Amino acid sequence: MAIMLSYLGVLKVLVRENFSLDEIKRIIVKLEQSERMYVSFPVERENSELPETNKVVATDLGIEKLLTTLDGEYVSNPRLYERALERVKAPHYSLGMSSSKITDSRRR
Repeated sequence: MAIMLSYLGVLKVLVRENFSLDEIKRIIVKLEQSERMYVSFPVERENSELPETNKVVATDLGIEKLLTTLDGEYVSNPRLYERALERVKAPHYSLGMSSSKITDSRRR
């Protein structure tokens, strides 16, 4: 699927949930520092009533495991910060190495 926006051209769209064009109230375009562009379609829908179960729901947020439910199921921590840090470390390391070579050659 693609969308045509003036001044931006044709953009590919990844649709995670089906919706009709009548449900779209506005379009949000976000440009990240990495020059990736994200398009969001906030839609209005009726809330469906969930059946009442009379069960207690509990969650525990943590560092090792992001989420533990009352049933004992685990959701792993995505470690977003560590991944982002790794993407930043490599270019900074190579930049630091190249600048130290310049200063070393000037010392001779």
